[in-house]
Formats: sequence, C-alpha cells, structure tokens
Amino acid sequence: MERLIHTEKLFLIAVAACAGVLVASLSLPLRAQAETAPVRGGAPEPAVSGFPTFSGFHLTQDGNRLLMLRSDGEYYDLIVKDLADGAEQIVYTASTSTGLLNWCRWANNDRIVCSARFYRRTGRVGPVISTRLFAVDHDGANLLPLIKKVRRTDRHPNIRDAQIQDQVIGWLRDDPESLLLQLSRDIPNRPGVYRLNIYTNELTRILKPRGSIRRWYADQSGAIRLGIGYTIADEPMAYLVKAHILQPLDSDLFSSEVAPVPLGFSSDGNYVYMRMTNGGDRHGVYRVDLISGTVDKTIHEDPEYDVFGAIMMDPESGEPLGVRYVTEQPIMRWFDPVMEAEFASLAARIGSSSLDLVTSDASLQRIVLRSLGKVVPAYYLHDRATGSIEFLGSQHPHLRDEQIVELQPVSYPSRDGQQIPAYLALPQERKGLLPAVILPHGGPYARDSAEFDYWTQFLVDRGYVVLKPNYRGSVGYGTAYMRSGYRQWGLKIQEDLMAGLDWLVASGIADPDRLCVVGASFGGYSALVAAFKFPEKIRCAVSFAGISDLPRMVGRLEQFDLTKRNRVRIQSGDALLENSPIHQAHRIDAPVLLVHGDSDTVVRVRQSRSLAKALQRHNKEYRYVEQLAGDHFLSNRSQNDEFFDVMAEFLEEHIGAGRH
Repeated sequence: MERLIHTEKLFLIAVAACAGVLVASLSLPLRAQAETAPVRGGAPEPAVSGFPTFSGFHLTQDGNRLLMLRSDGEYYDLIVKDLADGAEQIVYTASTSTGLLNWCRWANNDRIVCSARFYRRTGRVGPVISTRLFAVDHDGANLLPLIKKVRRTDRHPNIRDAQIQDQVIGWLRDDPESLLLQLSRDIPNRPGVYRLNIYTNELTRILKPRGSIRRWYADQSGAIRLGIGYTIADEPMAYLVKAHILQPLDSDLFSSEVAPVPLGFSSDGNYVYMRMTNGGDRHGVYRVDLISGTVDKTIHEDPEYDVFGAIMMDPESGEPLGVRYVTEQPIMRWFDPVMEAEFASLAARIGSSSLDLVTSDASLQRIVLRSLGKVVPAYYLHDRATGSIEFLGSQHPHLRDEQIVELQPVSYPSRDGQQIPAYLALPQERKGLLPAVILPHGGPYARDSAEFDYWTQFLVDRGYVVLKPNYRGSVGYGTAYMRSGYRQWGLKIQEDLMAGLDWLVASGIADPDRLCVVGASFGGYSALVAAFKFPEKIRCAVSFAGISDLPRMVGRLEQFDLTKRNRVRIQSGDALLENSPIHQAHRIDAPVLLVHGDSDTVVRVRQSRSLAKALQRHNKEYRYVEQLAGDHFLSNRSQNDEFFDVMAEFLEEHIGAGRH
C-alpha cells in the first residue's frame, strides 16, 4: 500500500466533441493532382502514451493564413502559418498563469480571437474553471484582453464578472471588427447578449437576459433569432425571437432530455437547421421555418443512430451540402454527389478510409482534412484549385499506420437479454488466452465508437485485449436506450459491463484469471464498483478521477442549477450507499489504482482522497497518485506520460503485460 504525490493533470475518457458548423461555398471540382500525400513508413515502434500534437485549426476567409493549436512542449500554443511562403510563427505561448487555450479562430483575415481557461478555488464549491477571451494580430502584435472587469455602481449593484466569458454566438460578416457573445453578468446562468469590438474591447449590451434562456443564437447577419432554455421542470425548450418577444416552439419537437441544437441558418434568414428528435426516439437534422416555427423539411435521419454532429452549408444558397456525425465511426454524409466523389478520391490519395473536413476558406478552395480509419490520425492542407496536398502533421508521430489497432463493432447479451453494442480491439500478435481490459466510457451519458483513441492503442500495443461497451445509458442509440440507464448506477449498467467480461471469456479470447476494469470519471466509478461487487471476476481496477461517494456527489449537484434534470438520473435512498465504493470499501477485494487531480472541477479530488483513506483503514491493497494542480482533462504532456507509466506498471503487476 502506498500514497504517491505527483504533479498535475490527467485525461478524461470522453466522447469526441462534434465539429462546429462550417460555412463554405462551392468552387470548381478537384482538377489534376499536382502532388501526392507523403509516404510515412519505417519500422513499427512500440506505442507510448499519446498527447495529441494538435487541438485545433482554422483558415482565414481569404485562405492565405492558417492558425494551429499545436503542442511542441507541455501545452498547446498558437501558431500561424503563412501559406504564401510556408513560414510559421508562434503567436501565443500557453501556461497555467497566462491561460491554457480552449480554442482560437480568425475574426477576420488579420486578427485572431482565442478562449483561455484558468483554474481557481472557491470555498463553497471547490475548484472552478473560468474562461476569458483575448485578441491578437496574426504576427503576435496588439494582444488585448477583451472583457474588462465590471465596476459595480449604485445603478448596477448586483453586476458581476461572468465566470464563463467565451461563448461567442456570432462572427459578423458585415462588421469584421466586432463579434457577438453572451455573458451572465446580472443573473447566474441567464446571459445577455453583447457586441464586442476586438480592437478596442468596447462592450455594448444589445439584449438583456430573458426568462430561462441559457443560450442565444444569431443568424449570419447578426440578428438574434433563437434561444434555448429550460422549463420549470428542467425540460429543454426552444424559443423564436421576434422583435424581442419569445415565441416557444412546439414542445413535441423535443422528446428528449438532450437539448435541441441549432446548427446553422439559411442565408435568407428564413430557416434554421435544428438537431432534435422531432417527436421521435432519435435525433436528426430538420429545417424549421422561423416564421411559423414548424418543421418543413427533414434534412437527415439515421435509422440506428442519433445524428449528433454538424452540417456543412453553401452560404450562397443556404442549402446543406452534408452532415457530419458518428455511426460506427465519424462520417460525412454528403448530399452533394460532386463533393462525395471528390472526398472519396482524396481519401484514396492520402491512404485513409475516409476524411473529416476540419476547416476551409470562404470559397472552399483551401481546406484542412483529417484522416480517419485504420491510420494514424493526421492533418493535411489541400488546395482544390491546384490539387496539391500538404502534410501538416500527425496526431501521434511515434506511431505508424501498420501499428494502428482496428476496433471491431460487436454486441453481446447482458444478463437480462439486453444487447449491448461494444467495440473490440485485439493485439496483432495473439497466442492463447490474453489478458483483457474492460474500458467503460465516462459520462455516463456519452458513447464510444470505432474512432482511434490512444488509451485503446496504448493498451493493445502492450498485449491487452480491450472491450469498450456502450452500456445502457449511453447516448447515440436513441432516447429510450439512454433513459434505460437512469437510476442504474452500479446496477444494470454494471451488469452490462461485467457481461462483457463474461462474453470475452466465453468467446475464447480472454484469460479469466487476467481481467481488469479501467476507466475515467464515471468509467472510474464503474471500475471501483467492480472491485467490490465482482472481485472474484477481476484482478484489478484502475480509476482516474472516479466517483466513490454518490451521496456526496448528489449533494454537490444540488448546489447548482438544473437540479431536477440531473437528480432524476441517479437513484436515491439506500441505493446510493449500496452502490458507493467508499461506503462499501470493506468489500473491495481487488487491487485498486486511484489517480486524481487536486484541481478537478468535475469530480472533486475528495472522492479519491477519502476512498484512499478508507481503503487504508480496511487494510486493502491500493495505490493512490494525486496530481498536484491536476484537472479532469489532459492539459499537460508530462502528466499524460506519468499516468500511462503508472497504469502500465500497475497492469503489468496484476494481469501481465502481454508481449512487453
């Protein structure tokens, strides 16, 4: 037994965020290719932990400059690439004191706006994240914080600095020196809308907070057209904005707790493209008439999956060209056959099964692409006029394409017969029964897919079988499947996970004496539950930032807004204690690895600290690693490496490290 103190941050297994709406116009089809994509070969190297090289790209509207959020050290820095001569310049270097970058984008062809996050502690709720905006020229000059601190006056005694200051809702095509954003300065979580000058940081309020609206949406001209809020019962609701009057949309359109999301407006301002259920079980994309508030056209529905994603539109016609979302993998469902054929040809040239369009200029002549499939994720700059393709960089330069694990879609029955969709990854070299890891995702209202993730790659490269179940409660399979996980923390959700272990053993894949559960956040909670409910089935449990005390977590939830919405998903009464690892610590009979950052704003570090003390009191086998100043996410390269080293050592000790 030991308690180690290290320094800083780790990674939360989380579902990939959907890309924002990309507005672009069609140009000529791809002509003769002038270049081919570079060949990346060489002998395979053992995988190491993978802090991704890039976290964002954005092209200027004229296509002459590209910004990149790239990590050449501990954090992601802002780098601008001049596409005329290929020169690169570091424009902003991130740090915990100056702010860690969430995103950056061009406000016009010369000036960049970025969101930075900071961590601070409060007495009542513990660590919290604050976000701030700044603007900077393409060459690093004229860096300007964009939101001044508020000054309370007798006229405005309750005004306060907003905790979240990066919710931009409009990039103004007719005023490239300004943007629209929402700030909650008067009432917590009730934002007003402001026009912000990115050269002078002059801020002007144009719309006061209204009712229960949490999020405002502006059309391409900058007019506020839509608001998303919640009813008294904490159910999501959408409102049309007409001359500052809120007109509710038909609530039957939103038959899910997952709020509707406007994905974009038509160029004439008459329609909004909405992601919602339209009264059904699964989310799709629909066109809503902004005059009548009714659905007048179905853009895309999928018979198996929720369409959680983004649309790509032609701004001249206002018509969607395609929709990006996740089925087994991220896909782009093109409505335009020319674009579909062109992207298929590009994927073949690059050597990937499909491509993701990351960003483009206004004419769609220059575009940045991301390779998908059984290849190392990498980024390319493509010029559609010349046909050239430039390799921008790999997300994991230490990997080669031939090393990449293929995640196979599978399903297996849970104990009550419910079929559980999952993804299976097998080592390339298989000899007999193998050690196996169940890797449940966080959330729990999230999902896994067959898309590359370096947790799986790391484990499989070391000889472990990995199974990633989308247990009941996972999103992406419809509202009914998501709701089937409500009040099932540690219960049917846990049965779904353990049925996955049984399936691996019954299928002749896994060694029943070398099984472990590894997870982060809710996945970490599930690993800990397995350690006291099914210790005879597993040899270890790994929890990063996991929940151990459900009553304490529920108490913290009740300090925040939307209590009813969140509380209904978790059981109550004795079931909280019966399914809390800290209250069942005496029953934990599998070795446990606990890792947690002490600045975690999502799951407070007390959840792991207290469990470590309880395990010590009961003389249980455990190891506790606390990351000083660490958060709920991977924000530091060295901490990433440290975590994977600790986890690899722990797994080696308890279930064997395969071929390493």
